Amino acid sequence: MTAGTTPDMPRPTDDIVDVLIIGAGASGAAVAWSLAETRMKILCLEQGDWIKPTEFPSNGRDWEARRYADFDISPNRRARDTDYPVNDDNSPMKIANFNGVGGGTILFTAHYPRMHPSDFRVRTLDGVADDWPIDYWMLEPYFAENDRVTGVAGLAGDPAYPPHEPNMPPVPLGKTGTRYARAMNQLGWHWWPSDIAVATTEYDGRGKCINLGHCTPGCAQGAKASVDITYWPHALRARVELRTRCRVREITTDEQGMSSGAVYYDSEGVERFQPAHLVILAANGIGTPRLLLNSASARFPSGLARLSETKRLFLPKRTIPVNQERREYCSSLKQSFTRSVRPGKRKRVFRGPTATHSPSRFVCGLAFPPRCSRFRARSVRRTIKRWRAPRRNRTRNPTSRRWIPKTRRHCAR
Repeated sequence: MTAGTTPDMPRPTDDIVDVLIIGAGASGAAVAWSLAETRMKILCLEQGDWIKPTEFPSNGRDWEARRYADFDISPNRRARDTDYPVNDDNSPMKIANFNGVGGGTILFTAHYPRMHPSDFRVRTLDGVADDWPIDYWMLEPYFAENDRVTGVAGLAGDPAYPPHEPNMPPVPLGKTGTRYARAMNQLGWHWWPSDIAVATTEYDGRGKCINLGHCTPGCAQGAKASVDITYWPHALRARVELRTRCRVREITTDEQGMSSGAVYYDSEGVERFQPAHLVILAANGIGTPRLLLNSASARFPSGLARLSETKRLFLPKRTIPVNQERREYCSSLKQSFTRSVRPGKRKRVFRGPTATHSPSRFVCGLAFPPRCSRFRARSVRRTIKRWRAPRRNRTRNPTSRRWIPKTRRHCAR
């Protein structure tokens, strides 16, 4: 029993809303912003709170210690009052999230690469998983819109990706980046300044990056594009309502088996019911299945989104098989990779796939298209020369008015 309630007291019911969003992270913020123009009554419930810029570790000398304490990526070590423990002992993947307005974007490193067209056809091209029912070009306008709202810095012309225009100049390579680039040139590996969701210039009211500590434990400068300072300000100005410190317990259903709202505990610990015509779950890979399983009823005794007792809910993340299956998986990837090297070229060393990335894109954690006939290494000198090309070799982008190289190559995949 919660504070402020008794066994005989009816559960308080809030006014019905058109759309109820559970979770104020990247997905919840984006859908709230996109629906705001409909003028529907939209409410978002977030179990965490707003994080003030003064609370980020980069404001103090102990930022490295706090990165593994109250701003750790694991809720088990973070142990905030808005967190809940997660048992991942038997999982090959460890939880990394943040409960608060902004969600995981508070702690993400702002690495912002797009998907490849080949990522949507992994069954056809690589013989693993399943092909998507949509393709890259169907999502490309939404990628561009998200980049515009977020603010992405990068260098156009990467042959590993279809053409797109970052919103800001790339982050400078620096001494470390230049050393890495020279090493990859010696290995014959393709490299390119990565797209990153960090403001390198003043953008949409945000200050540019001033290298104020590490990006992971929050950005006190506001240069890193976490959704609490990108999507949410626009959504709130459009009269979307956001309630913090509201922990949702379960999703309720009506007589037809359709969602009718959610039971949650407010900031005072009082159990309440929020009715809604539409419920959107955006509570990350742990919170979403937790709520679905928690929403058991007489009609759905095993929870929502389960067809039977024998079918399970899985995290919507890709993992690498273990034991013999893992060895066969890596062996097939190795053969696929070595076949992709052009005749006469030295074979590259395969060190196994990165756990959370598509094998058609990443080897040793470096992004490149292994089967692309136009794949080639680019030297540091050539890239920097193109980066700072004279105006006679460049043209103005009619939208951004920035100078860009006239030549443009891209991979068909």
